[in-house]
Formats: sequence, structure tokens, C-alpha cells
Amino acid sequence: MKTNGVFGAVSFRYMLLEHYKKMGFTENELAVLLMIDHLLEQGNTLITTDALALKMTMDPKEIDTILTSLLKRNIVSFETKDDKFVTTLTPLYEKLGKAFAKSMAYENEKEANEARDMRLANLYDFFEDRWSRTLSPLEKATVADWVDAGYSDKEIQDALRDGLREGKVNVRYVDRRLRAKRATSDIEKEGYTATSETWDKDIEESLRIGKQKWEDED
Repeated sequence: MKTNGVFGAVSFRYMLLEHYKKMGFTENELAVLLMIDHLLEQGNTLITTDALALKMTMDPKEIDTILTSLLKRNIVSFETKDDKFVTTLTPLYEKLGKAFAKSMAYENEKEANEARDMRLANLYDFFEDRWSRTLSPLEKATVADWVDAGYSDKEIQDALRDGLREGKVNVRYVDRRLRAKRATSDIEKEGYTATSETWDKDIEESLRIGKQKWEDED
């Protein structure tokens, strides 16, 4: 299996077959590109219409039209190498490389979002089980904020347990515990902290209003 440095261990042909539709290639263009790649791999340097026609059942005129179109669109190019005119698929490699990077970024983001959703669902269940009630939308949003702020599940769960021991069953207390512990940890490690231990009054008011609205609609 031939691979290209742009794709790592993924073969060029696999990537081309995966992405040719998104890149706007027809099946006939795909066949020509695969044949060009095949001939280059066999050691041929200059791939012409005649060379392709010898290997394909497609009409030479159609092959010539396709090859001309691929050249104009900078998919295939002719370059001078060692004083010889050669065919290269470098422009296609570069375009496929970008498509590959984009697809990988999408998959990574998708996996990260799925992992975050699973983590939040588990935390919501943990809170609702300990508090014996359903969380309001704004309470769920606050839990999500803690996750996005980098607090671990253990830190969040421990803060909730601290609240239960003191008879506190609200996100305001949990938030204060989280901020206080992070501030203490920052000071021990860095000598200072940028974390405020004070509950944001705007958040508190939003939670109060949201909770009331949620209860009224329930």
C-alpha cells in the first residue's frame, strides 16, 4: 500500500476514494487519477493521453478532455525534473492533505463533544441522585461551566459531598467550594491565584430567576 507523508499511514488511494465526491471529481476523473497514480508508481514519468488510453477502455478524446480539465484546475501538473518533463500529482496530494486534516479535526471535535456530553450526563445523574430532585436548566448550565473551566469530576463530586455534610444542596455552595479549593491549590503551587472565591451575584440572580421560571412551567 503506497502512502504519502501528508496522510501518515493512510494510503493516498484510500483518501482519494473517500474524498473525491466532496472534492467535486466525477467517477471518470477518479479513474484517470487512479490510473495516473498507478503509472507513476510503475516508474513512468510523463503520463500522456496516449499512455492512459493504452490502459483504459475510455475513449481517448474523453481522456484528453479530462486530463486537460485536471491540469487547468491544478489537480495534475507537469514539471521539469532533471531536465525532463514529468507528470506530478503534488497539487492533488496537497488538496487531499487539507481535506484529510479537516476530516480529522471534525472527528476529533465530534469525539470530544460526545465525551463531554457523556461526562455531563453522568454528573447530572450524580447531582440529581444525591439531591433527590431534577436539576433546573440553569443548574445544568452551571455544572457544564465547571467542566469547561477544567474542574475534574472528582472535584465537583467532592464539593457536592461537602455541601451535603453541611446541609447545603445548591450549586451556589458547590461553586464556592470549587473556587476556594482551586484558589488554595493555586496559592500553594504558584504563590497567588486568579480565582475568585466570591459567587458572582449576576449568576446567583440568573439562577434564582431561571429556577422560578422553570418551577412555574413545570
